Amino acid sequence: MRVYNQLRGIILCALSLCVLPIISSSVYGTLISYSDVPGAHVNYTDIQENTTRLSIPTSSDPTPVFGQPTGSDSLGFPGLSFKATSTGNGFDLAKSILSMTINAKNNTQGISEIKFSELGDYTLARITLTADPSAEVKAIGWITVEEINGVSISPFVVVPNLSGAQFDNLFNLATDSKSITTNWSGILDFDITDAIRDKGYTTGYATKVSLSITNTLTASSDADSAALIEKGVGVNLAVATVNVPEPSTLIMLLIGALGLGIWRRNK
Repeated sequence: MRVYNQLRGIILCALSLCVLPIISSSVYGTLISYSDVPGAHVNYTDIQENTTRLSIPTSSDPTPVFGQPTGSDSLGFPGLSFKATSTGNGFDLAKSILSMTINAKNNTQGISEIKFSELGDYTLARITLTADPSAEVKAIGWITVEEINGVSISPFVVVPNLSGAQFDNLFNLATDSKSITTNWSGILDFDITDAIRDKGYTTGYATKVSLSITNTLTASSDADSAALIEKGVGVNLAVATVNVPEPSTLIMLLIGALGLGIWRRNK
């Protein structure tokens, strides 16, 4: 089942990359690199976002949609302008691929879990009940494990636990509603230690992983309607770590367990 989810995540992300030329031949994309962020137990390096818009970026609608992250083992993103808006037979899209490498600061700390969470709000409005505006938020992502206990391995992919390989929230108006403004939220939860065990590593923890998340907001409107969806300031990436027993500690534990077994047998 996990292999199926991994393939599904890769296929979904590939499709999301291919659909843009079909939507519009006029897209504006920019690759932005950010400064490394040192955390208490992990370091974030090679932080980038690859942003795509359907409209020319302006001072009120700039290109960066995540922005330079700050924090420690938990990163926050300023979310400079991650929104899509449409009025009267229109369509708008804002998409960004966030990527980075996450390293444990030493081999006595392992990366056990990573959570990407975000929230925002959307507004849908129409003059006539036959109009059908909509808004959507998507996130597709995966993590590639590259090291276990500081030793390079053959990389393998980890997909989120919830909703397969993505969350996908599509919003429409109720049949008898003229407008709505409300909040939305989503989360991608990667249980890295569980994935390592499923791969056959009975011991050890990830010490180096790479992260890639494709995040998309879309707004669509027909005649006599409008749609807006945007992110709030609640874009967050949290990394949970676990203490990795040192070899000497493991030996002492084994000796203790052996001694306890002999004592019980003699007793």
